[in-house]
Amino acid sequence: MKNIMRVFIRDLKNLNGNITAIIVIIGICVIPALYAWFNIAANWDPYGNTAGIKVAVANMDKGYDATELMPGRINIGDEIVSSLKDNDQIGWTFLDYDAAMEGVKRGDYYAAVIIPEDFSEKIASFLTDNIESPTIQYYVNEKKNAIAPKITDTGINALASEVNSKFISIATETIASVLSVSASELNDMGLTPIDDLMGSLKDTRDSLSILSSSLSTLVSTSDSIVCVLDSLSASLPDLDNSLNNGAHTIGDVENALINTKNLTVQLLDMTDSVFGVLEDTSGLLGDIFDTIDSSSDMDLQFVIERLYHMADVEDSLASMLEQPIEILSQLAANMPENSPSRDALNNFISQLSDLSYRLSGNGERLRSVAADISAAGDIAQNHIADISSMLSSQNSQLGSIRSQFNGTVRPLMDVSFNDLMLTLDDLNYFLNGISDSVGQLDKVFDSAAAAMNAVKASLESSRQTVEKICDKLTAVVDKLDGVTADEQIQALVEILKNDPELVGDFMSSPVKIETTTLFPIKNYGSAMSPFYSVLAIWVGAIVMVAMLKVRVYPDKELGNIRPYQAYFGRYIIFMIIGLLQATFIALGDLYYLGIQCQAPFLFLLASWVISIVFTFFVYTMTVSFSDIGKAISVILLVIQIAGAGGTFPVEVLPGFFQSFYSFLPFTYAIDALRSTVAGIYAGDYVLNLLHLLVYIPVALVFGLILRKPLIKLNEFFESRLEETKLM
Repeated sequence: MKNIMRVFIRDLKNLNGNITAIIVIIGICVIPALYAWFNIAANWDPYGNTAGIKVAVANMDKGYDATELMPGRINIGDEIVSSLKDNDQIGWTFLDYDAAMEGVKRGDYYAAVIIPEDFSEKIASFLTDNIESPTIQYYVNEKKNAIAPKITDTGINALASEVNSKFISIATETIASVLSVSASELNDMGLTPIDDLMGSLKDTRDSLSILSSSLSTLVSTSDSIVCVLDSLSASLPDLDNSLNNGAHTIGDVENALINTKNLTVQLLDMTDSVFGVLEDTSGLLGDIFDTIDSSSDMDLQFVIERLYHMADVEDSLASMLEQPIEILSQLAANMPENSPSRDALNNFISQLSDLSYRLSGNGERLRSVAADISAAGDIAQNHIADISSMLSSQNSQLGSIRSQFNGTVRPLMDVSFNDLMLTLDDLNYFLNGISDSVGQLDKVFDSAAAAMNAVKASLESSRQTVEKICDKLTAVVDKLDGVTADEQIQALVEILKNDPELVGDFMSSPVKIETTTLFPIKNYGSAMSPFYSVLAIWVGAIVMVAMLKVRVYPDKELGNIRPYQAYFGRYIIFMIIGLLQATFIALGDLYYLGIQCQAPFLFLLASWVISIVFTFFVYTMTVSFSDIGKAISVILLVIQIAGAGGTFPVEVLPGFFQSFYSFLPFTYAIDALRSTVAGIYAGDYVLNLLHLLVYIPVALVFGLILRKPLIKLNEFFESRLEETKLM
């Protein structure tokens, strides 16, 4: 240790008083810092100044008169130009076609965007039988600059997304406008759907009112029957007169039951109509999918949007089943327990619930397929087969359920009413023939009274349900009666109540992305400072071995020193200069350039550790291999600039660089500084420094063990170079 310090002290004495040497040392300390600062400053915010990248825009769109297809004339080209004028991210310049093309070829503009004459016409063709895909022509001059085309590509992709969004908005707005047609327009076309609908609503309301009255009559009649039975039980001597009253009451019940049956038939007809709508809509879904299946050249994004639309329709179909399920459930609840009709109806209701669940599942399935297609960027045949099978099975099940409804459920309802009528007939027959068994009438009357009390409770429940439905329907009819015909349509088409433009805006961009940045960095210069600082420290080490001698020449002051003592003694001066270089670089980054840094002291500490490792490694390569060691250091510098992930992510680099990425010291040095700049997570800062320190024992192997057998080889190599009088 004493001899090591003697070498270091002699080096300091040799520098003392030598102004030229001190100036050179100062230059060695400052030059790497300047290298880092200039590069960081030059890359401070390049993507914030993209407005200087000129892109020519030539709008040749003539517009399109779409009065017959949609409201008014459209000119998408003008809307694109208007949007670009508000966009200052790129220097959009608006010219005619010839000037734009000549400017790109000459290099005045990095790219050109040409909107053709028929652009709006092709946009509107989606409402016709001859759909054509609109095209924006994009010309880019890649000779002018390597990075600029990537920036302009981003701009044109954003433009394409905006056009697609506008297309969806126009399409949805048009459909919404068609659905929002006024009553006067419908009358002009000879259509009076609102009048028919209002008539149907009023008829249904009146029928429900009749049913409610009938049920009330049945409840009152049930009370009368109970009273009659009590009276019969108490007044057997007047049995003949009471039996006549009972027979008359039963006749009233039969009349009320006939009215109830007629209304139930109307409700069942309404349910069958709902099933018809379900079948038609499901068939329409199949037609939509057949369009996707048969159009192999269809725009992928358009296919994805159609799949999402189909999924929404599936959800709507599932919702439509709620009304039939509710109606049939109320009918089943009012039937006698354990009756075949009630069991069959409950079984059918269960099938409807399963179908509703399946339709919802089909919607999720369509969304999953759309997500898979979006991720893969292609439509797989298994997706087409899967959806086709799903729709076919769905249509088959809908047809089967409707057939079962008309073939099984409705006949059972008829049988139930007929059985009830027969029961009343039997009861009437029983009352007519009861005079033969007057002695047993007490027990019969008690049983009949209990049965009629149960019937009364069931009828009262049904009456309350019908009254609720009737009240709601009356409120709807009263509301529609109090407004104009156009307002009636708007009230009925509730989903479009906001207005077509709002629906179009939502459909063009239904999903908003909320971004949360982890470990945010405020500018590009701060993000690049770890790479350029690490690079400058390595460059500083190479400058030192180029300017300073690594060989220690013995003299009387040093006496006889051993090679390892000279090796460590001379390195001390290299280490001190390296620490000064790292200090200048780090402090300049922090307080001159003002980079973002979450832990300034740890940034400085990491720079010192990096400097010690780099200078020791480069110094050792030079000591062990002489000029070849310097060349090795330069080669390692070049490899690490390209392959350490300082600029581009290592995942996008060729496999050659990815194979040894984890063995490069730059990798851990850059990650350590990045932790201090953006924020430290867990122990990543310490782990990176520990990985970096591994290169010190690697350098010691070359400096202490392999150096001895290489000394004579290095001396031979140097003598041969000196003989050239050139190197």
